[in-house]
Amino acid sequence: MEVTKGHVKEHLSTFLDRLRGRKIQLLAATKGRSTQEVQEAYQAGVGMFGENYVQEAEYKINELRGLDVIWHLIGPLQS
Repeated sequence: MEVTKGHVKEHLSTFLDRLRGRKIQLLAATKGRSTQEVQEAYQAGVGMFGENYVQEAEYKINELRGLDVIWHLIGPLQS
């Protein structure tokens, strides 16, 4: 089965709907993902992202500074 962006977006939307009103939040890991992919996830409803490479986090935070998102450093810190 080929997974398309539309397919992922549809399932993400359904998942986020199920989380509404619960004390569970989705944090999307951005390791190895482009700023374009992060922006697409944001547009699909993701508002919290995590990165474990400091340099990648700095780059992505700077590139996407206009988005209303929360960033986290995740996992063991890697440089």
